[in-house]
Amino acid sequence: MVDLLKAMKAELEIDMEARLASMENSLKELKKMISDCKTKVKFVDDLVNMLIRAELDNDPSIDDEIMAWMVEEATRALTEAMRGSASSELPCPTAAGNGGGKEGSSSDGD
Repeated sequence: MVDLLKAMKAELEIDMEARLASMENSLKELKKMISDCKTKVKFVDDLVNMLIRAELDNDPSIDDEIMAWMVEEATRALTEAMRGSASSELPCPTAAGNGGGKEGSSSDGD
């Protein structure tokens, strides 16, 4: 009976180690996805701020074609961020309403 319990314990430990390793890999992937999303959201935020400044300053170096390209790029990047990374079906957490992905608005733990 003791040998059976020892064998069950060993099997349980192996199973738990495998599950832990799998969870650690999932966590690494999630952290990378969040980092990618934050980068995309920052890019969109920077483009929007540039558009607003150019419009407010009536900057002659930013013509309609450049403005249209910037809006298109911001829209594309935001759409990608909201879809999440290609390896995951999860939506981008920063695009889902955690303060617009502003750095310092949450503890990253990186």
